[in-house]
Amino acid sequence: MSSAENHSFFLDCPPEIHLEIVDHLKGMLDGKTLKRFSQASKLCRTRALPALFTGLWLNREAVAAFSEGGALSWVRPFVHKNSLQHSIHLTPTSPKWKNLLLLRPHRTSDPLRQILTLFPSVENISTIPDFGIPSSIQNNLSIALWRAISALPNIKNITIFRTYLAQSREFRDPTGPKDPYKAFLLKLSPEAIEFLGPEGILNPELANGVSMPQQSFETINIETSDLQLQTQPGFFSRSFFFGNSGENLKSLDLHIHSRLTVAYAKGCPTTIVFPNVTKLRLQGNLLLFRESSGRIINWFSEACPNVESFRLWTYKFYDSGISLAEYMELTPMNKLQVLEIPWPRGEEDRSKQQELNNLIRQLISAGLESLENITFIRIPPWAGYSNEYIFRKCRIDRSEGGRGIRIWWKKSYRYLDVKLRDLTPDQTEFDEGNDSGDDLDENPPGDAHLNTYWMQENGRAA
Repeated sequence: MSSAENHSFFLDCPPEIHLEIVDHLKGMLDGKTLKRFSQASKLCRTRALPALFTGLWLNREAVAAFSEGGALSWVRPFVHKNSLQHSIHLTPTSPKWKNLLLLRPHRTSDPLRQILTLFPSVENISTIPDFGIPSSIQNNLSIALWRAISALPNIKNITIFRTYLAQSREFRDPTGPKDPYKAFLLKLSPEAIEFLGPEGILNPELANGVSMPQQSFETINIETSDLQLQTQPGFFSRSFFFGNSGENLKSLDLHIHSRLTVAYAKGCPTTIVFPNVTKLRLQGNLLLFRESSGRIINWFSEACPNVESFRLWTYKFYDSGISLAEYMELTPMNKLQVLEIPWPRGEEDRSKQQELNNLIRQLISAGLESLENITFIRIPPWAGYSNEYIFRKCRIDRSEGGRGIRIWWKKSYRYLDVKLRDLTPDQTEFDEGNDSGDDLDENPPGDAHLNTYWMQENGRAA
């Protein structure tokens, strides 16, 4: 065989091409293709390992395999993303509650601290905590876990889903201390006590400041029922802490199912600042407006003063819209370029294109002078189509020559058409005076009739 036949063009390619090849193989339907590629040569193996060991679900067996001396210990430097899932219910009748924080390899059901320190090269963590623990240790456990995560040297992105820390009965020992936290500590190892802390942390104490390492988070994605936003660095929102991210944080994605509030202390201004956050998304059925919207929007405009993209996906208002005054609460975010908001409605029907144009001009005049693109979102009023979100986008043109602002619209499209039926939205643009391309309400599908809930919300007779 000639030297030309032995030559490897793969070796000649720059690392960027190698990564593109790996990404392509990773996306193939045959899940074994990437594995076969990794077995072709030492270089192929090195390039494929980070993709092969991505999205690891770490349970007791996996931790043992990746621990020192385990079958997979040699690949730890290649792991840049892992997923942690814990399902431990700390009830007095379950032996697991006393093992959770023993922190000794091979003797615990889920050695949390070991998991968090096992992979120092990890850049991304995705976790679904599912703890059923007594309320007396919830604060200590949450703070201890955030300290451990924050101490990881390379962590950049953190995703936390379904953080419902269900409470179980307090542990009581008739012969021990009356304080349930003290009684709990009697069953733990010295390492676990050091991890949790010798004294129980009560809710009021969270407002006194919490010692936490400087965090290197760049993106944070949290899904939870309730969240309280803090106004000063170093203060702990129950179950969450990202206040020490400072200049590192670039993107914040909050999915709130119920209540989003701001910690209010008289005379204390918002001094927590994330100057490099440019992407912000709030979604869910959160009660954002009506009661405390001003504080919340003001928090984001003060804490994230340089936001360029704000997606306000509040499902609760997709059928009824929000008022003009509530839209105006967005105007302090004066660097916004991309905005996605609920579609406003008038007394009788959704706002038409000319009314939307007027709203956009009001927002720009009130301070949003950098706006480039706006997407309005609504749901159809037809029964059986409440999940088919309707989107309509526009582009704002500030052309030279004294013509001022012009607004160009695209046709409306349904979410299901694009995501499930694999249709491409019509990208044709219309001038600002043309309401063409939005007849999705006027021409309902088949024999659709008005949704009863929509009629009640909008004052229509059933």
